[in-house]
Amino acid sequence: MRWDSLYLYIGAYLQEPDVWANQTKHDSVVFQDNDFEVFINPDGSTHWYKEFEINAINTTWDLELNKV
Repeated sequence: MRWDSLYLYIGAYLQEPDVWANQTKHDSVVFQDNDFEVFINPDGSTHWYKEFEINAINTTWDLELNKV
C-alpha cells in the first residue's frame, strides 16, 4: 500500500487455481464472485468505513457505511 496527496494505491498478489466471476454491472454484489476487498476505516471506530471490492473480471463495488 502506498499513497500520495491525491490517491491511495493498493496492490495484491492473489493465488486461486479456479478463478471465476459472473457479476458484470458496477455496484452489483461482487462478493458472491471471487473478489478482492479493501476496507478503509480512517478513525478506527468500525462505525464508519469505506469499502471497495473488485472481482476477477474488473467489476467494482464501492460503498460507505455509517453505523452511527
